Amino acid sequence: MDFGNEVILYSQEAEQSLLGSILLEPKLIDEVKDSLQSDDFYFTQHKYIYQAMKLNSVAVLRNDYATLTTQLTKMNKLEEAGDIQYLMSLAEFVPSTANFNSYVSIVIDFASRRYLREKAKIVLDYTDKYSAVEITSYLKEKLENIRSISTDEYSLLSEEIEDYISYLDSPREGFLETLFPLFDDGIGLYDTALITLAGRPGSGKSALALNIVEGICRQGKHVSFLSREMSKNSLKNRLYAKLANVENMKIRNKDLNDNEWTQLRTAINNSKEYKLNIIERNMTVEHLHNYCKILKQQRKLDFLVVDHALIVNTDRKFAKRNEQVNYISWKLKELAMEFNIPVLMLTQLSRSAVTNDRPPILSDLKESGGIEENSNIVLLLHNKQADDGDTESENNVVELIVGKNRDGADNNIHYYFSKPYQRFEELVKNPMDGKYYKSEKKKVIDIEL
Repeated sequence: MDFGNEVILYSQEAEQSLLGSILLEPKLIDEVKDSLQSDDFYFTQHKYIYQAMKLNSVAVLRNDYATLTTQLTKMNKLEEAGDIQYLMSLAEFVPSTANFNSYVSIVIDFASRRYLREKAKIVLDYTDKYSAVEITSYLKEKLENIRSISTDEYSLLSEEIEDYISYLDSPREGFLETLFPLFDDGIGLYDTALITLAGRPGSGKSALALNIVEGICRQGKHVSFLSREMSKNSLKNRLYAKLANVENMKIRNKDLNDNEWTQLRTAINNSKEYKLNIIERNMTVEHLHNYCKILKQQRKLDFLVVDHALIVNTDRKFAKRNEQVNYISWKLKELAMEFNIPVLMLTQLSRSAVTNDRPPILSDLKESGGIEENSNIVLLLHNKQADDGDTESENNVVELIVGKNRDGADNNIHYYFSKPYQRFEELVKNPMDGKYYKSEKKKVIDIEL
């Protein structure tokens, strides 16, 4: 193959028409933000403009000349993007926004062809250095990244009815049970979903996440837990406090009597089948994506927990903290979609949730409005004792408030949280007296809320 006289693979008109269409109809960005990347554009100025459009979308800002100019200025890329006059001229290149999908197809097709040519050059260099098996393996991996545009994907609803009926008749799939019945029935951990769990420090959000993880591990599923707040041993202390029914503080201080040591060893032995991978490295969200890709290829990833979003870093630079948090939550949503897994993202609530003396609401999400936008489900943990400053209380009744549930119920769930043992138990409301109860060794215990 001769690359001496290369044909330039791009369509300036398609790139301009695509960007101009978004300026004319800002909602079009929602159709492509998950599939079209800035690197798909050939012209550098178009890469920056599209990148700014996606950042505006993450920040829930309408893409117009003013917001786009502001975002490019924050990125220090306004001049490289072609200045304000060029932005205003983009709409003039659009014959019709009705052809938007055609513009996208052209841009992606040229991007894929450039990608193929780049890899073909590498293969030519490899032929003198590597075996045919190694080169084939390399090609197979790279070709999986190619996106093709085809009308074969077009099908009418009437043609899919039989498949849909078969889907309804089949067992529920793409769902992980947590062993919390109310949680599973009303909320659920579904593939491709980003679930945000928010709470004030000391409210028990990490403990609840571990309780959820433990239930999933019991079923033989692979779970990865990225901890940026606690060490591996701190998380293990909490996990085994629940499993062994031994106080977390005693395990941490290694102050155990003979009976407690026996319980702890039994719990450790019983957990040897758990496929739990605790990560305490300082990973950026981009590094995490690559790491999860390897795990998924090895079939070692069914569920991911990130604790927590406000201290996860990124390779990119942002002028404002909330823009970075928005970007991180968006990348975690992308990760859930790409690898077809549920992702549980922990984050903090602002102090307003406490100072206003009320249960938390969505606007209390700290440093980000994009978290709500990017999440399929937002859960707000309300621990009144902890919010009132009583962080030493050993037994709390907490409320899991469903702030957002895109595809499910919005019924709140109450839990009994035993802090020494890091154990959460669902509470059930008795319709006869309106009180909440928990079952412990077949004895019903009254819980006052």
